[in-house]
Amino acid sequence: INQQKENAELKDKVNKELEEKIKDRTRQLEEKNLLLASTNQKLIEQTKDINAINSKLDLDNWKLKNNIKEILQDRLINKNLNLEQFQKIFSDQQTCYRFLEKLKWGNGYHCSKCGNTKYNEGKTKFMRRCSKCGYNESVTSNSIFHGIRFPIEKAFFILYVTNNRQKEYTLDQLSEMLDLRRNTIWNFKKKIESVYDSDSSKSSTVLVHNLFSTHLN
Repeated sequence: INQQKENAELKDKVNKELEEKIKDRTRQLEEKNLLLASTNQKLIEQTKDINAINSKLDLDNWKLKNNIKEILQDRLINKNLNLEQFQKIFSDQQTCYRFLEKLKWGNGYHCSKCGNTKYNEGKTKFMRRCSKCGYNESVTSNSIFHGIRFPIEKAFFILYVTNNRQKEYTLDQLSEMLDLRRNTIWNFKKKIESVYDSDSSKSSTVLVHNLFSTHLN
């Protein structure tokens, strides 16, 4: 009987110790969960703050870039750009083609063959195919840039400096700056001059004369 009593007391003692350990462990887990919840909440708040800061920085960067672009565009009209500044506006072929596309068809498409005003996509990008006569017209057709065999962004700059009487470049200087042969530059400059001397009612002349006096968006 005594042994049974001792066993029962020992069992109760062990159970109580286990209960206390379970309570302690539960309390520790609850404290850790509270700490994790608090930490997660702080992380969420920090993430919101970081996102807000990033959004503001993105907006500031966007404003800065557009402000720089507006300044460069104003200087383009005022004819004060060097090559590096000019290339920030007309950086590649696609930029130049997009500019010509807006200049040429910004007020609506008219087929140069039949006068139709409806078109489909042409053979390549920046071409339009007349829905009536099927004529494929490129964005450079009837412009000073049609048929050139060197990068159009370089042709843009040659036209720009040719039209800019405030800053004169020699053929050697342009050849070194643009990595083009002197004859290539000379021939294109002659082409520009011939267009300037032609009838101003021709579409090619209109494109050339308007090219660097049109404000980009």
